[in-house]
Amino acid sequence: MTYRDYDLNTLAKAYFTNEELTRLYKSYDSIIALETCNRIEFYLDGNEDEKELIELIYKKAGIKLGYFMT
Repeated sequence: MTYRDYDLNTLAKAYFTNEELTRLYKSYDSIIALETCNRIEFYLDGNEDEKELIELIYKKAGIKLGYFMT
């Protein structure tokens, strides 16, 4: 998610707290989180299933899932 696609209020809702990130790190074998003031990125190993993570991010931000989730 970036400021190019979403307003800053929506991005702010999608940011993860340290506690939430700790839980994510325990849920995935290989995950890297990058959160800055204008974007949120997660990197997963090719063997990880990203669908659940995407659903979580969108739910936090209050966004309905996009077409790529079908």
